[in-house]
Amino acid sequence: MAYSVEQRTHEIGMRMVLGADQSKILELIVGQGLRITLWGMGVGLAIAVLVTRGHGNRALWSRTHRYHVRGCLRPFHSEPSGHE
Repeated sequence: MAYSVEQRTHEIGMRMVLGADQSKILELIVGQGLRITLWGMGVGLAIAVLVTRGHGNRALWSRTHRYHVRGCLRPFHSEPSGHE
């Protein structure tokens, strides 16, 4: 967003000279940043849906996956030590 504002410094200056309110200029900058952010989120979500659609539940709950999850959680499970 900083790059975008830097590229439009001349335009912003001209708007200020012509009498644009600071709130309108801020609205312009924030609005552009919000549009870029929402566009990026939409593209990322679409890619995520397309990538995961073909995998279904196979990739998420495969035997290997369950084994790795159990291995990662092992330190958090308390096992009876026989000592009190």
